[in-house]
Amino acid sequence: MPPSSAIANSPDQSGDVSLTSLPSQPLHQERSALSLAHSDLPSIRKPPRFNGDRTKFREWWSRVTTYLEYYGDGFPSSDQYKINWLGSYLQGIAQSWHLVRDTQMKREGVLDTWAAYSTEFQEVFKDKAEEQRNAVKAYKKAVRASKIAAESSKNAAHECEKFKRMMELEWQGDTELYLSELRELNDSMHWSGVVLREHVFGSIPNMMIEWVYTRNWPLPESDDEFLNAVSDVGQSYENLLAVRASIAESEHSEPDQPKVKEPERQRLRSSNPVSRTNESRKSDGVEISTPAEDASQGIDPSANVDCWRCGRESRDNHKTSTSYARKDAYGRELPPSLKRRRDVEEEEHERDFYRRWKRSTPP
Repeated sequence: MPPSSAIANSPDQSGDVSLTSLPSQPLHQERSALSLAHSDLPSIRKPPRFNGDRTKFREWWSRVTTYLEYYGDGFPSSDQYKINWLGSYLQGIAQSWHLVRDTQMKREGVLDTWAAYSTEFQEVFKDKAEEQRNAVKAYKKAVRASKIAAESSKNAAHECEKFKRMMELEWQGDTELYLSELRELNDSMHWSGVVLREHVFGSIPNMMIEWVYTRNWPLPESDDEFLNAVSDVGQSYENLLAVRASIAESEHSEPDQPKVKEPERQRLRSSNPVSRTNESRKSDGVEISTPAEDASQGIDPSANVDCWRCGRESRDNHKTSTSYARKDAYGRELPPSLKRRRDVEEEEHERDFYRRWKRSTPP
């Protein structure tokens, strides 16, 4: 290494290293410093570069901590040196996170510490999916252990009944009743931590789980605080269900509209200026005929036929306004009939009302 490079990359008296040279290459002077302090110890491999891949974080962080513990007091004790040293092994999104944090600290005039830096670094890049898998494994293991303990106890029948009740316990609309029974049964199970949390999350509605996370993140470590958070969320969820039920009840209690006979309904619709426009309307990209004159273009209206739309003689009082013909008497394509459009609109209105009713009905 040229002397100038060695001087540029060497730590000052406080142990600080300039960040400008860190992203390009690891600290080269550490080898000589550590080798002098531990000349009698065999060297160990340095950690590889970390690009932010969370699936590889646990193994990589283990190598980092092993490296620091191996050299112990021989490693520079300056917090800034450790932070910059770790930053020299980062790339990709991990390096971006490091630089953003460094810029933020300088802007706020705060001196970063290794304890705060390493804690947040682990929180950001640890594999949360792995944590969840470990929690599920711990829960299944605890369930098996509780089942074996219940079956092998002196009062096996009673303990097995408690175990069965615990496994079948679900939130049924009353949060305090649910938590009271949970605590009673857990006196025999002795579940705590992630095991108790997994069991609760498996027995309450998904919306309550989301609210527990959004209102109490990070989740409380104490079981009592966690159950108190579930209690608060449960009360809010019960209030939501009550409001939904009230809305659904008010919609069902509205007086039915008086039924209008079909001829009168057609007369009212035909009097609507929107429906009497001379231009065809479009619905979903398909032209929809409106008045009978538009629907019967190309047909002689003076013809002695019942239906001007299709130009055919009809039976059973077949008229222009009720014609479903797709082609006229000459084989030409016709737009959808006015009656079919109205039927489709009424069906869509009924489906829309049913969807709104389902959304307002408690699950």
